[in-house]
Amino acid sequence: MKIKRFFSLVITTAMTVTALTSAITVSAIKADENNFNPKALYTSGKCGDDANWFINSDGTLVISGNGEMNRMYKVVPNEYFGWEKSGNNINEIIIEDGITTVSKNSFVQMHNLSKITLPPSIKTLGLTFLDNFTQHPHLKDIYIYSRQISDFSPIFNSGTWPESGVIWHIYKDSITEASLKNDLHLTNDNIKYITDDDSMPTVKNRDAVELAPLTETSGPAGLLTKWEFIDSNKTLTFSGSGAISLGDDYKKYAKTTEHIVMESGITSIKAQTGLITDSSIIISQGFYGFTELKDVKLSDTLKEIGESSFYGTPITSLELPPTLETIGRMAFTNSNIEEISFPDSLKTIGEVAFKNTKIKSINLHEGMTIGGSAFLGCESLKEINIPRNILFQRSTLGGQGMAREHNTFSDCTGIEKVTIEDGSLIDAWTHDVQSEDGIPENFFLNCSSLKTVILKGNVDYIPNQVFRGCTSLKDVYFYNTGLKSIIAKGTNTSVGTIPTYLDSFDFNSNPTFYIYKDSTTETTLKNAGYLTN
Repeated sequence: MKIKRFFSLVITTAMTVTALTSAITVSAIKADENNFNPKALYTSGKCGDDANWFINSDGTLVISGNGEMNRMYKVVPNEYFGWEKSGNNINEIIIEDGITTVSKNSFVQMHNLSKITLPPSIKTLGLTFLDNFTQHPHLKDIYIYSRQISDFSPIFNSGTWPESGVIWHIYKDSITEASLKNDLHLTNDNIKYITDDDSMPTVKNRDAVELAPLTETSGPAGLLTKWEFIDSNKTLTFSGSGAISLGDDYKKYAKTTEHIVMESGITSIKAQTGLITDSSIIISQGFYGFTELKDVKLSDTLKEIGESSFYGTPITSLELPPTLETIGRMAFTNSNIEEISFPDSLKTIGEVAFKNTKIKSINLHEGMTIGGSAFLGCESLKEINIPRNILFQRSTLGGQGMAREHNTFSDCTGIEKVTIEDGSLIDAWTHDVQSEDGIPENFFLNCSSLKTVILKGNVDYIPNQVFRGCTSLKDVYFYNTGLKSIIAKGTNTSVGTIPTYLDSFDFNSNPTFYIYKDSTTETTLKNAGYLTN
């Protein structure tokens, strides 16, 4: 079974909503436990009775001292670590010897995290990874210099560690090794051994990073990035090295900015989203609300366009750099984007990323991961080509019947032709691959202009409502001979007294099926009631 290599630290919904519904402000570097502001930016502070932390200019979070880490700052109804607003700028975590406990939910919003190092003194872990988010795609190495960790069960909620690509560096024949293998079912493929000759890295850069000063027309955009607004040409410029992810003071120019320029060195746009419902959305960062925006020049080093970055913006076109790897959830939702081309480097398009946009064409390519409802309601799309080996994920957002369903191209009422390449589709909810060669459910639901569907091969399963509401469908070409399963014609369920039809093809349409005679596909379609001679 193929398993996608994504996982995340637990992020509590209450914390996210509370922390992000107000503007983030720049504060002093040190987080004073007696005067802590959860909306401020900090680069050092306390995280225990005898534990301290700082983030250096390398993007390393260093935790030192003795005893247990804990959440020092009690702000009802949540408790905070002082580094939480800086999380997206953190590349590495080093916990130094003396700390005994890693508290649960210590490390949230650390999308760029690549390495974690734990000391010999660690006895208890509270890190908790979830298998249904994509918050840590870059995490590759976890070094554990403790031989004495006897329980890893709290750190992951699904029992078996996913094929994430993470390598655990541990001592051979230690209690830690036995616990990892027992609790997370790790194999030797996931493990590399450290020896007595190896030692923990010594942190030489021990100065907390200095944020860019805040002025009327400039301020910090990240640990090592800054923003500057020039009124004469209505241009907002981002410069430096790393992510745009701290503060949102630049948004006071949202109604006057016409041009955005991201200089080389900017690697990601890490907007954060607060409360999301069917009728409201509160966005703390990104460019939501930039109503006069005419154009955006992205950095030639950009790897990620984060969640909600261009939500609702008026830009109609955007040139994506050849370095781009990720387009996050809701990145362009409800925007006016029409023209965009996905570079070969792009690996992930997030959930509802282009929902309700005016995008006219898309160039998906092999090996991509596409989030649920990514192109829902894109009425200007005319033709879709689905290449092989794409991971289609289900929605996690509720509303409009989307929760835990795909709806990837639902309500794209302008689509007229669809071509699905050989062996193209993987139906997946997180890591649970249901059918490696199936078409995801609700995939083209209510695509009322769809006339032609070409299935080139290896589609063995067509689940519920894939082509429901496709009332104009005339021709369906099955070049594959091995269709094994399809929802029968007329299959329905009821919500109260209202029937909901689940059949794969709309029962009001009567398309012509082009098939190979005496094939499994012919038998399956006949048995399901779609095909007569």
